[in-house]
Amino acid sequence: MSLVLPVMYHWSPEVARAGITRRGLKPTTPTGPRFSAAVIPGTANGRWIEPDEHSVRMVCLGTSPSHAWSLSGAIMAATGETWDLWQVALDDGDEVHPLPFFGHRLDEVRVANRIPKKRVWLAGSRTVGPRRWSLA
Repeated sequence: MSLVLPVMYHWSPEVARAGITRRGLKPTTPTGPRFSAAVIPGTANGRWIEPDEHSVRMVCLGTSPSHAWSLSGAIMAATGETWDLWQVALDDGDEVHPLPFFGHRLDEVRVANRIPKKRVWLAGSRTVGPRRWSLA
């Protein structure tokens, strides 16, 4: 029996749009262990992720546009930057690593292989506004 996942979402800086449109999503971000004691409101940080023996590169996906934003742009985007939202369909051939969080809620899905452009659609864009909180 195969794992059936819903449509997933991924945010990336607009500067990556041409490459994603040409080749799809490539695993480029290291996923090594991370922990942040400072919880940033509206993000999925401030939690411990079991460390991999070696940092690996994967495509990180969220279950909704807002959830995907909390995993990426909410932490890394700068005011004034434009980020693209990509809708992603996974299939049985993908090397999927779901990360559970609390209870039965799926927190994040990581995919170790390239997701071809035929399964990735540009769903929208947003320009990052000023933050209402700070890390200080």
